[in-house]
Amino acid sequence: MSTDWYFPPDHGGEENGLNDAGIEFFRSSGSLARETVQNSGDARDPDAQKPVRVSFTLLNLKREDFPGIGAFTDVVVRARDYVIGACDTEEERKANGEEFFKNALKLLEAPSIPVLRISDFNTTGLEGNEDGLMSPWYRLIRRQGTTSMHGAGGGTFGIGQRAPFAFSDLRTVFYGTRTKSGDSSLIGKSILCTFKDAEAQRRRAVGFWGQKNSGEAVTALRNAAVIPENFRRDHVGTDLYIAGFTRAGWMDEVSFSIIRNFFAALQAGQLEVELSGPGTPVRRIDASTVHAVIDESLAQTEASARPLAEKREVRAELEATRHYLSALTHPHGGAPVAGTLTRLGEVKLYLSLSDKAPSRVAFMRKPRILVFDRTQRAGLQGYAGVFICENDKGNWLLAKMEDPSHVKWERDRLKDGGSATLDEVNAFVRESLKKVAGLTQAGAQDIPDLGHYLPEDDSQRVGETGKGTQKTQKVTPKETGQKQQKAVRVLRNSKKRAKAVAKEDVPEPDLSGVDGPVGITGGQDSKTGEHGTNPGSRGDATRRREGKAISMRRLTDADVGFRSFYAGPRGQKLNLVVWSERSGEADIVLRAAGEAGKYPVTILSAEDAQSGALASCEGAALRRVALKAGERRRFLIRLEGDPHVALTVEVR
Repeated sequence: MSTDWYFPPDHGGEENGLNDAGIEFFRSSGSLARETVQNSGDARDPDAQKPVRVSFTLLNLKREDFPGIGAFTDVVVRARDYVIGACDTEEERKANGEEFFKNALKLLEAPSIPVLRISDFNTTGLEGNEDGLMSPWYRLIRRQGTTSMHGAGGGTFGIGQRAPFAFSDLRTVFYGTRTKSGDSSLIGKSILCTFKDAEAQRRRAVGFWGQKNSGEAVTALRNAAVIPENFRRDHVGTDLYIAGFTRAGWMDEVSFSIIRNFFAALQAGQLEVELSGPGTPVRRIDASTVHAVIDESLAQTEASARPLAEKREVRAELEATRHYLSALTHPHGGAPVAGTLTRLGEVKLYLSLSDKAPSRVAFMRKPRILVFDRTQRAGLQGYAGVFICENDKGNWLLAKMEDPSHVKWERDRLKDGGSATLDEVNAFVRESLKKVAGLTQAGAQDIPDLGHYLPEDDSQRVGETGKGTQKTQKVTPKETGQKQQKAVRVLRNSKKRAKAVAKEDVPEPDLSGVDGPVGITGGQDSKTGEHGTNPGSRGDATRRREGKAISMRRLTDADVGFRSFYAGPRGQKLNLVVWSERSGEADIVLRAAGEAGKYPVTILSAEDAQSGALASCEGAALRRVALKAGERRRFLIRLEGDPHVALTVEVR
């Protein structure tokens, strides 16, 4: 048996340059792990009781062990001469791959060639042969752009096979597999450009290495005994060998992509990933280590020389992923919100509530790979959600709506009912968030200022491109629901105005070290004992600290903003976050918004979420709450009776 490289003659067909659209499509750093691991997930062995395991291993392959090294080097030289020789200017030579050919020939002349091997386990291997036109083997290696519903991630466009080539400085990948039936196969594939052989005959850009048959064509090596030892596989599964892999920092890139795209599969115990290279310890990513890997990735990002904006973006995505994992592991209320949609069938929404959560929902289907995430406006802030559709019918429909890079669902791709399908998804998520926010009640309601809490969903649709809704750093009265002062007409030369300005122009008090209830020596009604209720007492109260009087500005509704949500076991604790644009002090009074207006609630206990200290409370009020300008305080509150009510806050 003999082996060789074979690039078919083009027989007068269209020529190809080095710029391949499919390869360029997958040049982004996350594409390699996303596409290869998704393929492994699609090939999961249904009989295996273990998660799919994928290993990324950087190897140094001796030059003489590179299959057909001499013939392949000759092809690269001829391709360079044919393409670059036709260029008239230096700019044209650069644009058509002069640097690529220079680096490729340097790699081929070196004593060893860096190769990244990507291996999967607990999979079926690549079933099929040269005759099975729709088999996994034939589609991956011999066909381009053919869709098949193979595996949980079915519905792909058949172009993801180009991703490994985008990371090969030789534009060459070897495929080895062993199937459950015991069959073994190995073949090489290279995507270069049109060139002329020794007889001046033009050859196609795509060629293969394998067993030489009668005629010129080659086929895969099918006998395990003749497969070179460096490419031989003993266990069921598939190997990809990316030749000429020189990407610096690849382990960090792959780790980030795995965490970002496959966090749900990792959390569910469906996937395990290992990364290793010469002189580096094995990095393992699974359900038990994913949080530690996130911490490590954050630390590496902060220590890197990346631009500040890029660091912020990476940090935000990693932190968001951490909150998504929290939603899956410890969903709000102890279980996901389940629903049955007309077109998709059963779907689930896992939610986590936290001040630091990104207020976004991650969307995915059966393979548990992230498709996209976006903000969903529904009157709730400080949440992370994961929407999953895992039934076969819904997964099939969503797969048909997915774009080639699997990062969005497009309604136009499903001509019959695409818009209705995504509208259902959007409505389910929005209503679920509203329900958790405690803003929906049975029947028609007439709740004052409810419009501030339930903004209408904008025209941006689920999964479509656009900036989406972003959190603002500045809190406005309309966002918080706080009372707004009526517009007044001010006279330019008014003495009253000058007096009022002088009264309000008071320096901000120093509240450093002041926290929790302390004694009040001023601003108290002698008849009622209430602070700040006497019309004449709106001015500054006075705190005492270390024997000194400290001026404390009285805060009003116009100063204080708030938001609230429920958390803890079964959502029994109210989380109240309050802040002020000015430093000062106020009593925070909680009211429940009902059909007939507002009515009081009774606070059983309240504690500062940061310090754990009990806060002073009386009836419906948190007493003497000190706030520093621009800083937030969060309280954990237990209410008497049913805690799940729509709340408003009054300041006195």
